[in-house]
Amino acid sequence: MKRRRFLKNILGAGTLGMFGVSTSPLMASAPAFSDYKALVCILLDGGNDAWNTFVPKGSSGSSGYDKYKDGRGDLAITNSEVTLPVSLSNGSSNPYYQEGDDIKAYKKGYYAISGIDEVGVNSLMPELAWLLRDGKASLIGNVGTLVEPLANVTDYKNASKSKPHFLFAHNHQKRELFTGKANDTNLTGWAGRLADQWSGLHGGNVMGLNVSFRGQVRLMVGSQTQPVLFRPG
Repeated sequence: MKRRRFLKNILGAGTLGMFGVSTSPLMASAPAFSDYKALVCILLDGGNDAWNTFVPKGSSGSSGYDKYKDGRGDLAITNSEVTLPVSLSNGSSNPYYQEGDDIKAYKKGYYAISGIDEVGVNSLMPELAWLLRDGKASLIGNVGTLVEPLANVTDYKNASKSKPHFLFAHNHQKRELFTGKANDTNLTGWAGRLADQWSGLHGGNVMGLNVSFRGQVRLMVGSQTQPVLFRPG
């Protein structure tokens, strides 16, 4: 979708009226890009069990599976490769078929994806495996709010090691994900600061680069720019 059409679609509903923002300057200044792209950020408030989504695989301790199993105990996914189905059929061949046992269905194994050697995809997530297999999604691991690497408990207890504010507190860690600064509760978010830098791309308007369906979030707050806010649904 071209950027001009996208702006027309979202502004045509008159959503910005509640903010006292005129839509005509935004629409008039929208350049006619032919390769419009958007970065969509989806926040899982409850967090994601990443180790049971992308399961360390292999038969030796060096592979990471043994360490993973020791940490997960009874929740560990079986170290067994499962054939990725072509489609979601009915009956026992469906990945979501429970066989009368939810736990057995959850733990039965993983899908191996070409080009991803260290981990497999939980066998209850065939749609995600398809996206990765087809090159429509990528896995970025080891992303978090640490200031510097903390390899173990000794590092964590070392007073000379820099650490995020209130490490293990979900609300503070979420804020640091928004700001992009693990030891600085900055008032602006990384997407907002990016919008500040790119504001000249659409005539210097302070609205429009960031769009939120979650209300005002720190992620999109900049020093000179603010997000466009929409009501979900």
